[in-house]
Amino acid sequence: EQAAGELLARHLHAKGHRYVAVFGPQLAGEPQERLEAFSRSLLRLEPSSRIDFIPSRYHLLARGAQQDDMEVSLEAYFSGLDAVPTALYGTDAHVTTVAYRWLRRRHGLALPAELGLVGFDDFPVYAHLDLPITRAFFRGEELVDAVCDTVETALARGQLRPRSALVPVSLIEGASVLPVGAMRPPPPRRFRLPPAQVGA
Repeated sequence: EQAAGELLARHLHAKGHRYVAVFGPQLAGEPQERLEAFSRSLLRLEPSSRIDFIPSRYHLLARGAQQDDMEVSLEAYFSGLDAVPTALYGTDAHVTTVAYRWLRRRHGLALPAELGLVGFDDFPVYAHLDLPITRAFFRGEELVDAVCDTVETALARGQLRPRSALVPVSLIEGASVLPVGAMRPPPPRRFRLPPAQVGA
């Protein structure tokens, strides 16, 4: 989880991104670890970087019911901006795809010319998007193997709590992030829209 956040931070930093919004749930566990690792890495690479956090209400068992809540979070964030980030990082596949569809439908943003987008996971949902999304992921079979090895080692040593499993993380570089120098700033009016019914 930490390696995924670090990998995406290095990727965005190499393309000149110093102002990034992170969209994800306020939950302990994997998304939080990715967020913290991403923030630490980007600030270590460039201490003057700005990182905004867009909280999303989220639960695996109620995704459809909570999509509107996530769109409300995006609306509140983007409608109050004075300066626009150059990239948005979604901490899992679900929030990334919600952000992608909402940004294009609600604000008509030109992705990636006006805003870069990166995500996590390599789920099939990404194949249904018009724009190939840059994302970090680890392969499921490698995760299972690593967890099994870690548990077996812990049991053999009589440990009650096995250490964290180390899993190789890969980056799929899509077409969703440009170097900052190749981007154009979005018109400010895009982010000062009148209130709209979310999900309309």
